[in-house]
Amino acid sequence: MPDLDLEAGISKTYEDSSVTNGARVEEDRNTKDWHVGIVLSHTFGDVSRDRLYHQARIAQKQSKIRLRDVEENIRIEVADSIRNINLTFRAYQAAKKARELTEKKLEVEMKKLETGRSSAFTVTTFKNDVARARTAEISAAIDHLNALTRHDQVLGITWKKWGIALDR
Repeated sequence: MPDLDLEAGISKTYEDSSVTNGARVEEDRNTKDWHVGIVLSHTFGDVSRDRLYHQARIAQKQSKIRLRDVEENIRIEVADSIRNINLTFRAYQAAKKARELTEKKLEVEMKKLETGRSSAFTVTTFKNDVARARTAEISAAIDHLNALTRHDQVLGITWKKWGIALDR
């Protein structure tokens, strides 16, 4: 863009006892110059402003790309969280079913022991199996609850679940 400026000024010169042709002039000379003008200037071929504009456009496009990346990463993280919830719930159900079957197996073996068709060693082994199955079920339940908690964190709603009020 061209610049249009108004300039005004005054200058004063003072010469003291000048020497002219070898003779001394006794009078002092004072001169004042006044000037007023309009100055129109334009730089041709200056690419610095264009460069700044293009840099700003590139930065804007990069910001939009980063925003899309962040949004996509959030979508992926939420989908992974939901998938993990479903996976851990199925694992919990399987561990619960395994515990129930192990307990039934122990019950059957206890009845066999009462009739003399099993040994105490076998019953003790089945009791240990039941204990391991209960531990596996509890671990699966904890994993599922951790997946639910992680999902709350991904969604950013943990504070709501815990009843925490945020001051704005």
